[in-house]
Amino acid sequence: MKLHIRLLAILFTFAVVSCEKHDEPDTTPDPIQLEIAGEGGATEVALGAGDWQIVSVVNADGNMRMFGDVYNAEGEIIWKNELLKLNGLGRLAWSGTLRGFQVIHKTPGLFHIQLQENALDRPFCFIIKLDNGLTTQEIVVEQPTSAGYNFERIEYFLEEGDGDSLYVRERVATYQFTYSTPIEVSINPFNGPNVVVNSHFESDDKYAFVWLENDAVEVPVPSHITEDTVYLSAQQSIYGGISNEPYQSDFKVTIALPAGQSNYASYIEERRRVVSYRLTMTHKGTGDSKVVEGKWIEISPTGRYEIKKED
Repeated sequence: MKLHIRLLAILFTFAVVSCEKHDEPDTTPDPIQLEIAGEGGATEVALGAGDWQIVSVVNADGNMRMFGDVYNAEGEIIWKNELLKLNGLGRLAWSGTLRGFQVIHKTPGLFHIQLQENALDRPFCFIIKLDNGLTTQEIVVEQPTSAGYNFERIEYFLEEGDGDSLYVRERVATYQFTYSTPIEVSINPFNGPNVVVNSHFESDDKYAFVWLENDAVEVPVPSHITEDTVYLSAQQSIYGGISNEPYQSDFKVTIALPAGQSNYASYIEERRRVVSYRLTMTHKGTGDSKVVEGKWIEISPTGRYEIKKED
C-alpha cells in the first residue's frame, strides 16, 4: 500500500512539472533578418495588426542605442538628435558618416526601411526593437560596404549665379622707402599674403569625393568664360583636391621715388569664378552610372593693379 502511494505521488509531481512547462512556452519570435545592398535600397516588413511601437534602434557595432531625428505622421519633426524611438505612426531618420537610414511607419504594422549607400570600408548593422504590448520583435538590418566607382567623365556648365565676379583687395603689400636722392626701384605689386591662384571643388553631395579620393584622378578645369561658354585649360587638377599656385612671383614694376621717406601700397583686382560641374562615375560591380554635381570655384588675381602713394 505504501509503495502504491509513493508511485502516485511521483506521477502527480511529474504531471505538475509537465503542465507547468507546457503552460509557459517561449513566445518570443525569431529576429527578422534583412540584408540591403551596399549601394543602398529599401524594403518593407509587415508585422500585422497591433499597436506596434519602435522601442529603440541599436547599432550592432558596440551595442549602443542610436540617436537621430523623429518625425510624426504629418512629417513634422518632434525630436532632433535624440534617442531613436517612435510611438505610433511617423518616421525615424539617422545620418552618419557616409551612410544613413530611415524607418517609416505610415500604415499600422507596416515598416518601410530605406538605407543610403554605405561608403565606409566596413559593414553596417543595426537592430530595430519593437513591441505591441503582447509580444516583442527585432528586425536586424545588415549592409555590406559599397563596391565603389571609377571615374568616367566631367562636364562643366553655367547655372544661375555662376560666372565671374570682381573685387579689389586693398593694401595687399606695403612699402616704405628712405633715400637721400630721387631714385627708381622695382617692386612686385602681387607680393602679398595669399596672392595665389586658388581653386577647389565643392558639393552638397556627401558622397561627391569619397569614391575617388584615393585615386588622385586628374581632370581638366575651366580656363575662361566667353559668352556663357566655358573653355577648359590644358592644365589639370586633382578632383576633390585644393590647388594653390603662385601668381607672377617674378613680375616687377618700376616706380620713381622722391628723396626722403615715402610709403606706398599695392591694390590688386581679383576674380571669383564659379562654374557648375557634373561628374559621372561607373560602378565597379554593375557598371551602372552615378552622377554627382557641384561647383568648381577659383579665386585669382586678374593682373590689374594700382600702386598708391600713402601719406
